[in-house]
Amino acid sequence: MRIPDVFLIRKESVDSLPVLTGAGLQGAPDLSVEVVSPSDTAYRLDRSIHQYLRAGTRVVWVIYPESRRVVVHRNEGGIAEYSSGDVVAEPELLPGLRIEVDSIFAGV
Repeated sequence: MRIPDVFLIRKESVDSLPVLTGAGLQGAPDLSVEVVSPSDTAYRLDRSIHQYLRAGTRVVWVIYPESRRVVVHRNEGGIAEYSSGDVVAEPELLPGLRIEVDSIFAGV
């Protein structure tokens, strides 16, 4: 069982996820977000990303607070990296939402 730091399940996807009493939902969110902590290893992070994508997550955002970067992994195989001055968007999952990378780290 894997639980991301933040996740999104679109309304269209909720009905296809079976509810497990006392254990949450079985299945994969549409978007998973992992925030990298100093104790995370590259192995653990890589394993988590691949497990999310194999389970059916469409997009995984990996947030690196120390370097102020966002790396986006897509289930169709694409990887994109964003840093200061860039904007992250997910037009298919969240039409119209645009997040400035600098705003993610504001106050950090």
